[in-house]
Amino acid sequence: MSAKKSTRFAGYPRKADMLIGKRQTIVDTRERVSTQKDTLGEAYFDVQAIVEGEGLVRYNTGARLLVEELRTHELPWRDAVIEKDWRGLYFQGTVYTVEEEEALIRQKIGLTEY
Repeated sequence: MSAKKSTRFAGYPRKADMLIGKRQTIVDTRERVSTQKDTLGEAYFDVQAIVEGEGLVRYNTGARLLVEELRTHELPWRDAVIEKDWRGLYFQGTVYTVEEEEALIRQKIGLTEY
């Protein structure tokens, strides 16, 4: 017999990677610190969300960009969409594209042409 670990989060367990591109409403979060050897002391979040086409799900994530955003948003957070690129996982609209970052840098230093 295996003992089930109790959680305050209801919903079907998923991985954040499985929710890429799906609209979700985040209804509850809890920040925790990892106790695993390879990620000791790093923050991660337990998340409960209502995901389009999936219903109520729960997942946890330690992705740096997701963690930063989850710390600052008020709940419920509607229309959050997870995206992925070379920087890792992030919420749509929370980070700039490479082109937007280049334009902002050029604007800051006063370059108009290159």
